[in-house]
Amino acid sequence: MLGLKYFFSCTIIIAIANSATLFREDLIVQTTNGQVQGRESSTIELGQSFYSFRGIPFAEAPIGELRFEPPVPKSNWDGIWDATEDRAHCVQGADPVMGEEDCLFINVYTPTKPSASCEPLPTMVWIYGGGFEGGDSTYDLYGPDYLLEKNVVVVSFNYRLGLLGFLSTGDTVAPGNNGLKDQLLALQWVRDNVRNFCGNPDDITLAGQSAGSASVAYHIQSPKSQGLFHRAIMQSGVSLSLWGLSRRVPEIVDLVAQDLGVDNSTSKSIVDGLKTFNTTYLQTKASATITSAYLANNPREGFAVGPVVEPNHPDAFFTGKSHEIMSSGEFAKVPILMGFNSLEGTYNFELLFRLYLVQYDLNPVKLLPIDMNVDSSVASAAAKKLKSYYFGWIPVSMSNMELMRFLSDDQFVRSIREFARLAQKHVPVYMYRFSYEGGLWGYHNRTIAGVTHSEELGYYWRSKHDPASDHDLVIRSRMVALWTNFIKHGNPTPTNDPILQNTIWSPLGNDLTYLDIGEHLVLTKSPEKDNMAFWDDFYAEYGNPPYGTY
Repeated sequence: MLGLKYFFSCTIIIAIANSATLFREDLIVQTTNGQVQGRESSTIELGQSFYSFRGIPFAEAPIGELRFEPPVPKSNWDGIWDATEDRAHCVQGADPVMGEEDCLFINVYTPTKPSASCEPLPTMVWIYGGGFEGGDSTYDLYGPDYLLEKNVVVVSFNYRLGLLGFLSTGDTVAPGNNGLKDQLLALQWVRDNVRNFCGNPDDITLAGQSAGSASVAYHIQSPKSQGLFHRAIMQSGVSLSLWGLSRRVPEIVDLVAQDLGVDNSTSKSIVDGLKTFNTTYLQTKASATITSAYLANNPREGFAVGPVVEPNHPDAFFTGKSHEIMSSGEFAKVPILMGFNSLEGTYNFELLFRLYLVQYDLNPVKLLPIDMNVDSSVASAAAKKLKSYYFGWIPVSMSNMELMRFLSDDQFVRSIREFARLAQKHVPVYMYRFSYEGGLWGYHNRTIAGVTHSEELGYYWRSKHDPASDHDLVIRSRMVALWTNFIKHGNPTPTNDPILQNTIWSPLGNDLTYLDIGEHLVLTKSPEKDNMAFWDDFYAEYGNPPYGTY
């Protein structure tokens, strides 16, 4: 009995001790809405202390009447908010449906214990990817240990996804882009609060990958975001990417309403009706409708649900055409680091997918980018030329590397290079191509040469995957140095550095100099030169501007 009593006593003491490490008075920070309690941890490699404040609400829960509405800033709370763990991510998926609607939380990681006297540090704000339908900002997925070891503050947050984040009726009843407006509110929260966490609100780098990268591009162009960030990092996506603009959202919304038996006679009746459904049921039905829309239409014309061009109204986040905006120079003049991976379109072409691809053999016009506005009288000839260049005599449905290269160029490289080319006329642009075929994002047994979409993330975020070789760690040290140099200085190679092989990465110019990040760091010119020359000539011959995407 004494032994059992002793065991329970020790357990209680340990629990109290553990609780004390979590709820320390010196890790309570004041925000504009109230106090938050953080926790102290150690980085995975060097064991340096860092301080995290996770799951801080920056908006009211977008539920009930706030569903499908722009985000509302969080009201003040009493007491101390527990910010020691990740909170729910936003609703996504269909089988099963995951996440919650009450998901608008922000995370702050700082290498310096917050205090009134701490020196404000350069800060990176991260926007996750996931096709505007998935993704989250959890520490498990985006652990910033290596960045913190370089003495920068890192902020991440959730934003609404899918129909819940990007519903649009094409008019001012529901103009759309609420997911982007969530991001905007998070940036405003950072401006107002990050100083209390030792971050510098006047030294913010906005960064993202894939859909997060396209989001950064929209913030660069939106008047609403001006002044909220001072540098930009864009990895594998821009607003000019075909998938980065959704062209059929009102149509998708109407189909969802019909499927659910909602009165679709007016925009208001649709929105009001969709607000009444259970979250899981609505998400399941919306996902099924979106999948059907992809099968029934050309998926190369953009995501079914995502960013839209809003009608002009006072609260519009984005209007106009991206290519025109970038061409005119009417965008935020901030230094940019941007690029792509060497084979973004890597894919496992199973039989059902190959059967789906037969439509491009039967009707090659579907291969033409929708933004080119090709005249119908020459569409067939243009499609024949395009198909011949990438596939030769091989049917699209039977191709392998040919299709991967086409998807890479068509969905990523062309638009990223064009965005960089337009931006470099006004701001420094550091362009890269990531070609290192390592194992830090899980690709240990590579069967296809080339680096696929998102692989570069394992080289500066804490990865769940073990390195395949010692050289993986060398590449990681280089990526961390390049990215944090840019976050601190707006220049990824401000001085000679042996870790970076004493490379000086020069900004993009008319010769399109870029850095190839492979086994070594190599400065070269004109990414994917031959294929991009083909596209330049192709747009010149068959394209009819103005272009929305590119």
